[in-house]
Amino acid sequence: KLQLQEGSIFKIKVVDIFDNRPRAFVTVTISSGNKDILSKPTNELGEVIFPHLSGKFIVSVVDSNYIAYGKEVDTSKIQEILVELNKGGGLKIQKNVGNDASMVWLVLQQAKSKFSANTSLNKDGFAEFLKLQPGEYTLTMTKTSPDGKSIPKKIPKKIIIENEKIFELSLNDM
Repeated sequence: KLQLQEGSIFKIKVVDIFDNRPRAFVTVTISSGNKDILSKPTNELGEVIFPHLSGKFIVSVVDSNYIAYGKEVDTSKIQEILVELNKGGGLKIQKNVGNDASMVWLVLQQAKSKFSANTSLNKDGFAEFLKLQPGEYTLTMTKTSPDGKSIPKKIPKKIIIENEKIFELSLNDM
């Protein structure tokens, strides 16, 4: 349970994971359950202080240039945290499908986590996944036939996402 108590101060510092530069003026949100309790921007040093805070809560940081961050913290164990934001990488996919681009659905799954994302090809046969955590991923392509049957196919290509790089993948031969 989140509580406001006299004298309890919780400090958060937000930096770029690679160059350790402070991330100034990004919003840090404290939430409990599904309810946002407090939101404040970081200062020019990438720091924000929440006074009178104790208990367990979620710290979330959203910066449009980075992967969103969220973590549960317990102020009975710590009074400050360092949030290291990661820009992540991306995956761009292309497949020649003619007029049937909307009939192709893509599901991306990270190999060692529960993360998955999905999208369809746009009308030009392109799709992209951005701000992905670095690591290995698998891709499944599902085509819907004219009679409405879905045919999933796991793409046998190893997909390795690296920070600040775009992995390009053509599915034309699949």
